[in-house]
Amino acid sequence: MGETTVVFRRDETIVGNCDDLLCFETKLNRKKLPVNHKSQAWLMANIDPQKEFHGVRKRIAACLLVDTSGSMAGEKIKLTIQAAKNLVDALAPEDYVSMVRFDSVANLVFEGRHLRTPENQAKIKKEIEENTEIGGITNLKDGLDKAINELDVHKYTIVRGMPEPVKRIFLLTDGYPNKPSQSDYPDDEFFKTASILKREHNIQITTIGIGNEYGIRLLNGIARNSGGLSYHLTDPNMIPQIFAKEVGSMTGSLALQPTLHLKFEKSIEVGDVYQAQPRVWKLTDKLAPDVDGGLVINLSDITRKEMQSYLIDLRIPEQREKFNGRVGWVMLKLKDEGREYQSPVALEFSDETSEVVNPEVTKLVKIVLEKTKIQEEGETKPADWKEAAGSTIISPRDRDAIFGKSGGGTMKV
Repeated sequence: MGETTVVFRRDETIVGNCDDLLCFETKLNRKKLPVNHKSQAWLMANIDPQKEFHGVRKRIAACLLVDTSGSMAGEKIKLTIQAAKNLVDALAPEDYVSMVRFDSVANLVFEGRHLRTPENQAKIKKEIEENTEIGGITNLKDGLDKAINELDVHKYTIVRGMPEPVKRIFLLTDGYPNKPSQSDYPDDEFFKTASILKREHNIQITTIGIGNEYGIRLLNGIARNSGGLSYHLTDPNMIPQIFAKEVGSMTGSLALQPTLHLKFEKSIEVGDVYQAQPRVWKLTDKLAPDVDGGLVINLSDITRKEMQSYLIDLRIPEQREKFNGRVGWVMLKLKDEGREYQSPVALEFSDETSEVVNPEVTKLVKIVLEKTKIQEEGETKPADWKEAAGSTIISPRDRDAIFGKSGGGTMKV
């Protein structure tokens, strides 16, 4: 076979990446690569919201999707009721809340309504308690369909000129659906539904696995594909922290449906893509072709005080000549806000034997790869479920070492 000549651009356009909303930056684990060798580099992209941004508090439209099947009996349903009532306590008077319960069939318990007054809040919590009888099998598909319909078609009133609310489904379950059967409706179908929700309806799903063991692969996958977060709930003391975190992120939303666009020289292959903050997820299957021939990935909503970080695996062909210049760029687009942030990616090819690496990016890559391996093993080995449940979070100590003490707002659960 003949040799392939690789041509890189030598121009480099630097675009300002900080404004009143956020800072966007990219870093490579290694900028200097050897000539006459194939190489790999990891690119880290950070989205760091400005801490002092004072936007309008966004209203919330929350739908409680509660599993009341037979497997939820005992302590599981007690934890679920307590969690649902705590969400009501965490919401503001102008927010909406609705509830769908599911076992063999799914039922809308009450449609979206304002909390408005303490009396109305108490009435809603009473309805939650009165509609959690246990029995039947787990028809998660029908429950999810009803919750989507409730948030998607309900016409929310305009409050003080505020825009349509931030929509979120809170799924509380032990995560073992058996209707439809796994063969008729595998987990991947739930993941497709979650992706469509985020992309076309801007509805995210927060999954809360109840009890000592739960369907971790299913709940992690639903959360990941919808841009939401996944929690494992065993201790009632965790409940206020979870919902304070969730409500705070929704009301502090700075940008809905952001997208990350990757454009590199045709010879450079994009391998796996991971989210590192606020949760560790493998996102490779969410990459899609972009209109300009590059790649695009839909991101989670950007919220105040919560950093997002992503890792992109770049496979670089053999370069036979010394070179120092731009090989591509990464762009963050906020469609609703009309903002774009562009960061060029530059590499140097040299015959020097010494290699300079970025220790922060290198350490983050090591941690994320280890955690995603634990996730994959925990999804297939029941004995590893507990370790897998904690593998979506980088420890505060490691996070501070990589990003600094101000980096990120990941909750310690």
